[in-house]
Amino acid sequence: MKLVFLFLVILFSSLENPGFVFGGTGNDTLFPGQSLSFGGRTLVSNNGFYQFGFFNIYGGHTFQNEICLVLLLGDNNFTRVWQANIDITLSDPVLNLTRNGDFVLLDHYAKTYKHIIGSSGNKTVSTNLVLLDSGNLVLRDSKNSSRIFWQSFDHPKNTWLPGARLGSNLSLISDGHYYDYAYSFSLEIDPSITRGFVIRLDSTDIMYHGVFPDWMDIREDSNHFVTFYDTKEYSHLYVNLHAWKISIHQWFNESYSKVLWDAPFDICDGFSICGPYGLCQSPNDVHLYPLCSCPSGFQPTSPQSWKSGVHDKGCSRIISWDCEITENSHYVDAFYLMENIIKFPDDSRSLAVRTEAQCEASCLRNCSCAAYSYNNSKCSPYGLENYLKPG
Repeated sequence: MKLVFLFLVILFSSLENPGFVFGGTGNDTLFPGQSLSFGGRTLVSNNGFYQFGFFNIYGGHTFQNEICLVLLLGDNNFTRVWQANIDITLSDPVLNLTRNGDFVLLDHYAKTYKHIIGSSGNKTVSTNLVLLDSGNLVLRDSKNSSRIFWQSFDHPKNTWLPGARLGSNLSLISDGHYYDYAYSFSLEIDPSITRGFVIRLDSTDIMYHGVFPDWMDIREDSNHFVTFYDTKEYSHLYVNLHAWKISIHQWFNESYSKVLWDAPFDICDGFSICGPYGLCQSPNDVHLYPLCSCPSGFQPTSPQSWKSGVHDKGCSRIISWDCEITENSHYVDAFYLMENIIKFPDDSRSLAVRTEAQCEASCLRNCSCAAYSYNNSKCSPYGLENYLKPG
């Protein structure tokens, strides 16, 4: 068994790369009755930037089969553009364009296995599979090129290429699990804000709201689908969602790429990943989960979920809080000093006070105030919905 990737790659210089196993070259079109197999022919776009075919990126022999399209950045770097949702191990995978107009995955040895990736839906129509200069892989009518039955642009994964659309049910999906637990992230277009987007943790309400940069050429149609294009200043662009971070890259013929813009700064910046009252400490590695902890006097709201790495329920007071303090109260509310806070909530308010004692007293009188910060006569109270990020 091999971990076999079906790749769409950008070609820069030489494909003689010890880190990748490439098949032979070919033109940009697969005709009815023709096939692609591991170690065999590949499709190459007319502009020479993209290649599509089977690859074993690890070079070994005992791996699970996957079908992917990636964008190759130089000799040793690639980014995944598209991946088919096929979870199966095949001994000898073959991609075939049938004479009935179907683009299918077969197992050369297990004749009974057949997975249809794209179809014309009409057995009387002759189709071609074409790799366009845009990086879009299309199944289209061989006699009418404008009649497209299936295209990779309609099935986005973790990468957004110029000319492709996002919106409605078309969103980016992060390239694999973010860490050891079953979390993933997706990027959706926010139609309520110009250039707006949302990065969502799984299907939860934990999300980051952002805006693409002004220099990006983004166009919206009447159905709220969004497309971006290269500009005179910035060409050869692609947008990539890696774990929780969205980034805009520019690639060059010199076999390298650079990041022009990314967001958010880290996972604790915008994501309430540690929940109410939870303290979020950012990891040094984008692939690692942030460190969540509870402040003094608090404990995990859901200890079982907390132990399993799910912290979105946050922390709760060990002793329940009775806001109405009376003479018979057994406990007196006090504040716990927290140092090295490097990010405060964005929606904090300011109170006009002269001293820190007045700031503390003001917070104690307000049952919705859970914490405060004070600096140079600036008093900022924080409510239950706010979270702090320690350094």
